Amino acid sequence: MNQEEVKALAANVNALLKNYHDQQRCTAELFKICLEFLDEKRAGGVFKSERAAFIKRKERKEQLIVAIKGYIEMIEKREDRVTSHTNNKEKQDE
Repeated sequence: MNQEEVKALAANVNALLKNYHDQQRCTAELFKICLEFLDEKRAGGVFKSERAAFIKRKERKEQLIVAIKGYIEMIEKREDRVTSHTNNKEKQDE
């Protein structure tokens, strides 16, 4: 391996590590929102006004949707990068 290949490989490893950390962060964020949403449903009751509870549930639902969409987008970008990298490598090998 020459120095340029080593640099490219190191850059790929660093990108994969960043994606992994981003995935873990997004997953934790997603689970946190899910737990808050579920806890709120259990905590809701006589002591909270129905209107305030509805608004809060709606906000949590919107946060959950945004988090899930962000997670899916991140995974799709990662898959596209891996696919394009694999395709480029196959072309170089030919």
